[in-house]
Amino acid sequence: MLPAAQDADGRTYVIVGAPPAGTPFMAGLALSNNGQLYVNVTPSAPFTFVNGFQVSQIGELIADVGGGAPYDVFNGIMRSSLGVLLGTLAAPAATDVFIGGSRVTSTGLLCCTTALPP
Repeated sequence: MLPAAQDADGRTYVIVGAPPAGTPFMAGLALSNNGQLYVNVTPSAPFTFVNGFQVSQIGELIADVGGGAPYDVFNGIMRSSLGVLLGTLAAPAATDVFIGGSRVTSTGLLCCTTALPP
């Protein structure tokens, strides 16, 4: 699963934007010092794939948190036909499940939050 921190509701902590120089990587993804996952919501080439999802050359996970077109489910998370992770910033429902410690909606969207971890 994704190597990022989660809040008490299981939402994955994310930072929208490029990681600064020297940012640590885990499993091919850029993470802040407090466990937030760097994501890019306006992708451009070139990119690579890490664990089946698009990742920029500087380690940002390419994500669409605005309701992109679903294509398939990979490791329990919905992705687009281009391998872009599909997520939501909405609060999770009580019926949403945990996959690898991360909250995922009934439609396969990864629950995310841009709040700062405690």
